[in-house]
Amino acid sequence: MRAREFINEQLTLEKLPAGTIDPVQNMYIIPDIRNNDSYQAYRLGLAIARARADAGGVTDGWEPWTEQSAFGQNAVIMGIDNNVDKLIDTALKMQGLTGGKIGVGSKHSHEPDHTNIKSPVTGFKGYPR
Repeated sequence: MRAREFINEQLTLEKLPAGTIDPVQNMYIIPDIRNNDSYQAYRLGLAIARARADAGGVTDGWEPWTEQSAFGQNAVIMGIDNNVDKLIDTALKMQGLTGGKIGVGSKHSHEPDHTNIKSPVTGFKGYPR
């Protein structure tokens, strides 16, 4: 199949040449998600994965599914040090964005208690542990 046979922005589904869709199995158009809304497409992908897990019975004890993540559709920026705070303010001002920012985490990173912080790799000469 050549690209010109299936790439034509002016065609509707009804006007596609015969046989164009035949090779594509299980393809669906989702009218509620625009193809330029990557966040909604991403969330739908997560929801499909969660639906499969729910159907398989592996989500017992998990938090219930929510339509939006904790961060919603908002951009999330995480810096490696405290200097990013003022840089974000400056960048927001440069872009004419007046919504500000909402601090979520603390200024000091630490692993949760259930995280193993000891490396299973044995240290060797020249690479202290």
